[in-house]
Amino acid sequence: MFWIFQTTLILGLGLEAGLLARGYATGSLKRYAFFYSYISYVLISEIICAFVDHLSPANYASLYWFFLIVRTLAEFGVLWAVSDLIFRPYPLPRVVGRLFVVTSASAFILLFWAPQGWTSAPSAENFLNLIQLSSLTKSAAIAGIFLAVRFFQVPLGRNAGGILLGLVTFYSICIVNFAAAMKFGRPIYENVISWLAPLSYGFCLTIWLVALWKLDPVQEMKASANGGIRGGGRDQAVQLRKLGATVTRLLWK
Repeated sequence: MFWIFQTTLILGLGLEAGLLARGYATGSLKRYAFFYSYISYVLISEIICAFVDHLSPANYASLYWFFLIVRTLAEFGVLWAVSDLIFRPYPLPRVVGRLFVVTSASAFILLFWAPQGWTSAPSAENFLNLIQLSSLTKSAAIAGIFLAVRFFQVPLGRNAGGILLGLVTFYSICIVNFAAAMKFGRPIYENVISWLAPLSYGFCLTIWLVALWKLDPVQEMKASANGGIRGGGRDQAVQLRKLGATVTRLLWK
Protein backbone atom coordinates (compact mmCIF):
# COMPACT_ATOMS: atom_id res chain seq x y z
CA MET A 1 0.00 0.00 0.00
CA PHE A 2 2.94 2.35 0.67
CA TRP A 3 4.01 2.29 -2.96
CA ILE A 4 0.46 2.93 -4.14
CA PHE A 5 0.26 6.05 -1.98
CA GLN A 6 3.68 7.24 -3.11
CA THR A 7 2.82 6.70 -6.77
CA THR A 8 -0.55 8.48 -6.53
CA LEU A 9 1.06 11.35 -4.59
CA ILE A 10 3.74 11.88 -7.23
CA LEU A 11 1.16 11.55 -10.00
CA GLY A 12 -1.11 14.08 -8.30
CA LEU A 13 1.72 16.58 -7.80
CA GLY A 14 2.70 16.22 -11.45
CA LEU A 15 -0.87 16.77 -12.66
CA GLU A 16 -1.31 19.81 -10.40
CA ALA A 17 1.96 21.33 -11.63
CA GLY A 18 0.98 20.54 -15.23
CA LEU A 19 -2.43 22.14 -14.73
CA LEU A 20 -0.84 25.33 -13.39
CA ALA A 21 1.77 25.40 -16.17
CA ARG A 22 -0.88 24.92 -18.86
CA GLY A 23 -3.04 27.61 -17.24
CA TYR A 24 -0.14 30.04 -17.44
CA ALA A 25 0.51 29.11 -21.08
CA THR A 26 -3.11 29.58 -22.18
CA GLY A 27 -3.85 32.63 -20.05
CA SER A 28 -6.62 30.89 -18.12
CA LEU A 29 -4.90 31.66 -14.79
CA LYS A 30 -6.47 35.12 -14.86
CA ARG A 31 -9.96 34.03 -15.91
CA TYR A 32 -10.18 31.19 -13.39
CA ALA A 33 -8.05 32.84 -10.70
CA PHE A 34 -9.87 31.34 -7.71
CA PHE A 35 -9.76 27.84 -9.17
CA TYR A 36 -6.03 28.01 -9.87
CA SER A 37 -5.43 29.51 -6.42
CA TYR A 38 -7.20 26.45 -5.03
CA ILE A 39 -4.95 24.13 -7.08
CA SER A 40 -1.87 26.03 -5.86
CA TYR A 41 -3.03 25.67 -2.27
CA VAL A 42 -3.55 21.92 -2.67
CA LEU A 43 -0.13 21.51 -4.30
CA ILE A 44 1.70 23.46 -1.57
CA SER A 45 -0.20 21.74 1.25
CA GLU A 46 0.61 18.29 -0.15
CA ILE A 47 4.31 19.13 -0.39
CA ILE A 48 4.33 20.46 3.19
CA CYS A 49 2.50 17.37 4.47
CA ALA A 50 4.96 15.09 2.67
CA PHE A 51 7.92 16.81 4.36
CA VAL A 52 6.24 16.80 7.78
CA ASP A 53 5.42 13.09 7.40
CA HIS A 54 9.14 12.35 6.98
CA LEU A 55 10.56 14.88 9.45
CA SER A 56 7.93 14.93 12.22
CA PRO A 57 5.40 12.08 11.84
CA ALA A 58 3.72 12.92 15.17
CA ASN A 59 2.47 16.25 13.77
CA TYR A 60 1.38 14.87 10.41
CA ALA A 61 -2.23 13.94 11.29
CA SER A 62 -3.22 17.31 12.79
CA LEU A 63 -1.59 19.22 9.92
CA TYR A 64 -3.22 16.98 7.31
CA TRP A 65 -6.72 17.45 8.75
CA PHE A 66 -6.19 21.21 9.05
CA PHE A 67 -5.24 21.53 5.39
CA LEU A 68 -8.11 19.26 4.35
CA ILE A 69 -10.75 21.24 6.24
CA VAL A 70 -9.52 24.55 4.76
CA ARG A 71 -9.60 22.90 1.33
CA THR A 72 -13.14 21.65 1.94
CA LEU A 73 -14.36 25.16 2.74
CA ALA A 74 -12.41 26.75 -0.14
CA GLU A 75 -14.23 24.51 -2.63
CA PHE A 76 -17.43 26.46 -1.97
CA GLY A 77 -15.54 29.52 -3.20
CA VAL A 78 -14.51 27.61 -6.33
CA LEU A 79 -18.16 26.79 -7.05
CA TRP A 80 -19.15 30.43 -6.52
CA ALA A 81 -16.43 31.70 -8.90
CA VAL A 82 -17.16 29.14 -11.63
CA SER A 83 -20.92 29.75 -11.38
CA ASP A 84 -20.35 33.49 -11.74
CA LEU A 85 -18.25 32.96 -14.86
CA ILE A 86 -20.86 30.68 -16.45
CA PHE A 87 -23.72 33.11 -15.86
CA ARG A 88 -21.81 36.41 -16.06
CA PRO A 89 -23.63 37.71 -19.19
CA TYR A 90 -27.03 36.68 -17.77
CA PRO A 91 -28.18 38.64 -14.67
CA LEU A 92 -31.04 36.40 -13.54
CA PRO A 93 -29.30 33.01 -13.95
CA ARG A 94 -26.26 34.51 -12.22
CA VAL A 95 -28.37 35.24 -9.14
CA VAL A 96 -29.84 31.72 -9.29
CA GLY A 97 -26.37 30.14 -9.53
CA ARG A 98 -25.17 32.15 -6.54
CA LEU A 99 -28.28 31.11 -4.64
CA PHE A 100 -27.52 27.41 -5.13
CA VAL A 101 -23.94 27.84 -3.89
CA VAL A 102 -24.89 30.02 -0.89
CA THR A 103 -27.69 27.62 0.07
CA SER A 104 -25.39 24.59 -0.04
CA ALA A 105 -22.65 26.37 1.93
CA SER A 106 -25.15 27.62 4.53
CA ALA A 107 -26.69 24.15 4.87
CA PHE A 108 -23.26 22.62 5.41
CA ILE A 109 -22.13 25.19 7.99
CA LEU A 110 -25.42 25.49 9.92
CA LEU A 111 -26.58 21.86 9.80
CA PHE A 112 -23.29 19.95 9.89
CA TRP A 113 -20.34 22.18 10.85
CA ALA A 114 -21.77 24.29 13.69
CA PRO A 115 -23.42 21.40 15.63
CA GLN A 116 -19.99 19.76 16.06
CA GLY A 117 -19.27 22.20 18.86
CA TRP A 118 -15.49 21.78 18.50
CA THR A 119 -15.07 21.78 22.28
CA SER A 120 -12.73 18.80 22.17
CA ALA A 121 -10.31 17.30 19.68
CA PRO A 122 -12.44 15.68 16.95
CA SER A 123 -11.69 12.15 15.83
CA ALA A 124 -10.80 11.07 12.32
CA GLU A 125 -14.32 9.66 12.04
CA ASN A 126 -15.79 13.11 12.77
CA PHE A 127 -13.66 14.63 10.03
CA LEU A 128 -14.59 11.90 7.54
CA ASN A 129 -18.28 12.37 8.27
CA LEU A 130 -17.96 16.14 7.91
CA ILE A 131 -16.16 15.89 4.57
CA GLN A 132 -18.69 13.36 3.31
CA LEU A 133 -21.56 15.74 4.16
CA SER A 134 -19.64 18.58 2.51
CA SER A 135 -19.37 16.49 -0.67
CA LEU A 136 -23.14 15.89 -0.59
CA THR A 137 -24.01 19.59 -0.26
CA LYS A 138 -21.56 20.61 -3.00
CA SER A 139 -22.91 17.91 -5.31
CA ALA A 140 -26.39 19.35 -4.73
CA ALA A 141 -25.10 22.83 -5.61
CA ILE A 142 -23.49 21.55 -8.83
CA ALA A 143 -26.73 19.75 -9.74
CA GLY A 144 -28.56 23.06 -9.23
CA ILE A 145 -26.07 24.90 -11.46
CA PHE A 146 -26.49 22.31 -14.21
CA LEU A 147 -30.26 22.59 -13.84
CA ALA A 148 -30.09 26.38 -14.22
CA VAL A 149 -27.79 26.04 -17.26
CA ARG A 150 -30.27 23.72 -18.94
CA PHE A 151 -33.37 25.67 -17.92
CA PHE A 152 -32.05 29.05 -19.09
CA GLN A 153 -30.25 27.47 -22.07
CA VAL A 154 -26.95 29.10 -21.15
CA PRO A 155 -23.85 27.87 -23.05
CA LEU A 156 -21.74 26.03 -20.48
CA GLY A 157 -18.37 25.93 -22.21
CA ARG A 158 -15.65 23.31 -22.08
CA ASN A 159 -13.59 24.96 -19.33
CA ALA A 160 -16.29 25.64 -16.74
CA GLY A 161 -18.15 22.45 -17.59
CA GLY A 162 -14.96 20.43 -17.12
CA ILE A 163 -14.27 22.01 -13.73
CA LEU A 164 -17.78 21.15 -12.50
CA LEU A 165 -17.62 17.64 -14.00
CA GLY A 166 -14.30 16.97 -12.29
CA LEU A 167 -15.63 18.19 -8.95
CA VAL A 168 -18.88 16.20 -9.06
CA THR A 169 -16.97 13.05 -10.10
CA PHE A 170 -14.56 13.50 -7.21
CA TYR A 171 -17.37 14.19 -4.73
CA SER A 172 -19.34 11.15 -5.86
CA ILE A 173 -16.35 8.87 -5.29
CA CYS A 174 -15.57 10.58 -1.97
CA ILE A 175 -19.09 9.95 -0.69
CA VAL A 176 -18.77 6.23 -1.40
CA ASN A 177 -15.19 6.12 -0.15
CA PHE A 178 -15.81 7.81 3.19
CA ALA A 179 -18.98 5.82 3.76
CA ALA A 180 -16.91 2.65 3.30
CA ALA A 181 -14.24 3.99 5.66
CA MET A 182 -16.80 4.55 8.43
CA LYS A 183 -18.63 1.28 7.81
CA PHE A 184 -15.71 -1.15 7.61
CA GLY A 185 -13.31 0.55 9.99
CA ARG A 186 -9.56 1.01 9.75
CA PRO A 187 -8.37 -2.66 9.65
CA ILE A 188 -10.37 -3.57 6.53
CA TYR A 189 -10.48 -0.15 4.88
CA GLU A 190 -6.74 0.57 4.97
CA ASN A 191 -5.88 -2.78 3.41
CA VAL A 192 -8.55 -2.82 0.70
CA ILE A 193 -9.90 0.49 -0.64
CA SER A 194 -7.94 3.29 1.03
CA TRP A 195 -6.28 3.97 -2.34
CA LEU A 196 -9.64 5.09 -3.78
CA ALA A 197 -9.47 8.70 -2.55
CA PRO A 198 -6.06 9.65 -4.02
CA LEU A 199 -6.83 7.75 -7.21
CA SER A 200 -10.17 9.55 -7.64
CA TYR A 201 -8.46 12.91 -7.13
CA GLY A 202 -5.93 12.00 -9.81
CA PHE A 203 -8.86 11.21 -12.14
CA CYS A 204 -10.40 14.58 -11.25
CA LEU A 205 -7.12 16.36 -12.08
CA THR A 206 -6.99 14.57 -15.43
CA ILE A 207 -10.49 15.80 -16.28
CA TRP A 208 -9.45 19.35 -15.40
CA LEU A 209 -6.27 19.16 -17.44
CA VAL A 210 -8.16 17.99 -20.52
CA ALA A 211 -10.98 20.52 -20.04
CA LEU A 212 -8.60 23.46 -19.52
CA TRP A 213 -6.06 22.50 -22.16
CA LYS A 214 -7.43 25.29 -24.37
CA LEU A 215 -9.09 28.48 -23.21
CA ASP A 216 -12.70 28.96 -24.31
CA PRO A 217 -13.56 32.20 -26.14
CA VAL A 218 -15.24 34.89 -24.07
CA GLN A 219 -18.93 34.08 -23.72
CA GLU A 220 -21.38 36.56 -25.19
CA MET A 221 -24.99 37.02 -24.23
CA LYS A 222 -27.49 35.21 -26.43
CA ALA A 223 -31.26 34.97 -26.38
CA SER A 224 -32.55 31.65 -25.09
CA ALA A 225 -35.24 29.56 -26.71
CA ASN A 226 -37.49 29.55 -23.66
CA GLY A 227 -38.42 33.19 -23.43
CA GLY A 228 -35.21 35.16 -23.91
CA ILE A 229 -32.86 35.93 -21.09
CA ARG A 230 -32.40 39.36 -22.56
CA GLY A 231 -36.03 40.17 -21.87
CA GLY A 232 -37.21 42.71 -19.36
CA GLY A 233 -38.02 42.25 -15.71
CA ARG A 234 -41.36 40.61 -16.47
CA ASP A 235 -39.75 37.90 -18.63
CA GLN A 236 -37.16 37.24 -15.95
CA ALA A 237 -39.80 37.01 -13.23
CA VAL A 238 -41.73 34.45 -15.29
CA GLN A 239 -38.55 32.41 -15.80
CA LEU A 240 -37.74 32.55 -12.09
CA ARG A 241 -41.20 31.26 -11.19
CA LYS A 242 -40.84 28.44 -13.72
CA LEU A 243 -37.45 27.49 -12.29
CA GLY A 244 -38.84 27.53 -8.76
CA ALA A 245 -41.68 25.24 -9.80
CA THR A 246 -39.19 22.88 -11.50
CA VAL A 247 -36.96 22.69 -8.42
CA THR A 248 -40.00 22.11 -6.19
CA ARG A 249 -41.16 19.20 -8.35
CA LEU A 250 -37.68 17.66 -8.25
CA LEU A 251 -37.48 17.95 -4.47
CA TRP A 252 -40.89 16.35 -3.95
CA LYS A 253 -40.13 13.34 -6.17
